[in-house]
Amino acid sequence: MNIPAGDVVTHAAPLDPPKFLDLLKDLGKRSFNGYVAWVGEGLDGLEEGVVVFLNGQAVAVGYTQLKYNKAYDGEQAVAPAMNVIRAKNVVYSVVSLTVPKVNLILAFNDKAKIRPMAPEKLWSFVPKAYSDEYVRGIIKTLPPSDIDRIRMLADYGLVGVKVDDL
Repeated sequence: MNIPAGDVVTHAAPLDPPKFLDLLKDLGKRSFNGYVAWVGEGLDGLEEGVVVFLNGQAVAVGYTQLKYNKAYDGEQAVAPAMNVIRAKNVVYSVVSLTVPKVNLILAFNDKAKIRPMAPEKLWSFVPKAYSDEYVRGIIKTLPPSDIDRIRMLADYGLVGVKVDDL
């Protein structure tokens, strides 16, 4: 997702899920404009979730599995992005933007738009525990040569995936 620079409110803070829910609720109450991004260690590398807020409502969502450079935007990104909250060693950043900058995000990232959603509703997509289903789904879509490479690396314990799982 293309996002302009803004004013950093919080940078690379450790994410504690109950406190993070409180943060999201607070952003909603304050009619926050900007975005919250978090990164965590998933099944096989880093995963990132991003939520863009306009007047305290989530209006765009993005998810990226960084190792495989696979990204989802919009409605299909909500569940995997919120899943990252339950990954290992998650850190988050909060960046404040002006309303015109948020509108630029929406204009240049049309696929990332979602129906405006309150933070509490967004939180309902957070699972009880991290699920590796999204990364496994990405791996299954890779070209056969990439899957063979992953299997070879897995034989040596160099990736977070077991050979039997591919």
